[in-house]
Amino acid sequence: MKARLIHLLACLCLLAPGIAEARGTAACDFLSKSDVENVTGKPVISVRQQPLNICAGLCESTNGTQCQFKDRNSNSLALDLYWPPYALGDWVATYRKIDRSDRHAQTADISDLGAPALWSYRRDRAYGVLRIIDGDRVHFAIRLQGENKGDVALANARALATLVLARLRAK
Repeated sequence: MKARLIHLLACLCLLAPGIAEARGTAACDFLSKSDVENVTGKPVISVRQQPLNICAGLCESTNGTQCQFKDRNSNSLALDLYWPPYALGDWVATYRKIDRSDRHAQTADISDLGAPALWSYRRDRAYGVLRIIDGDRVHFAIRLQGENKGDVALANARALATLVLARLRAK
C-alpha cells in the first residue's frame, strides 16, 4: 500500500509538474518583496521562485512552489506553499514529532493564527520554520535563515504568515 502511494505521488509529479503555477497560485503570488522588506526591515536583493515537486518523501504534497527572498548578507526567508492532493497522514502530529525530536530546537504550538501552526527554531543554526496546516485546503511554511534572535524570527514569521493566510483565504 505504501509503495503504491509513493508510486502515485511520483506519477503525479511527472505528469503534472507546476500545477500550482499553472493555476496562478504560486508562492510568490502570496508574498512580495515589499512584504518581506516591511516586516524584516531589511532590503531584499533577490527573489527566486521554484517548484517544490520532489521532496524525497518528506513533503505532504508534490504540488507546491517556493518563493525565496535574500538580503545582501545572504540571509534568506522563504515561503513554501503546498496544495492538495496531500499524502495520507496527520501532518500536524508528524511535524510536531520531527521538530521535538531535535534536542537543539526550541519548539512551540502557535494557536493565534486561525490555523494549526508549529514553530521550530535553532539558535545555533539561526534557522526557524513556522508551519501552518490550513485544513485540507493548503499547507505552507515560512522559513527564515540568518536571524540570530528567536523572538525576532518568530515575530517576523507570524506577521508574514498572517499576510499569507489572509491572501489565501481571499482567493
